[in-house]
Amino acid sequence: MKTQKSKLEDSKYNYDSLADVFYVSFGTPKASYCEEIAEDVLARYSFDSDELSGITIIGAKRQQNLPKALSFLDSSHTEKIISAIANL
Repeated sequence: MKTQKSKLEDSKYNYDSLADVFYVSFGTPKASYCEEIAEDVLARYSFDSDELSGITIIGAKRQQNLPKALSFLDSSHTEKIISAIANL
């Protein structure tokens, strides 16, 4: 798994309530590819730079292992994402 720094401070959240999918985007949107880092948790990386560009969490409201799945992020970003999902 790649752990390059990205513009994590510029994160944006979107939630698709019909599909229960939570999207986290870092910085300006860019063409990206995905790697599954845990069951139903995808890290998105920029094609151009391999920099982390976002995270997709499928079945966000039922996820039980997010702290472990997101452990490659610093703890403050992990906490923000988990808090945002808890407040859906």
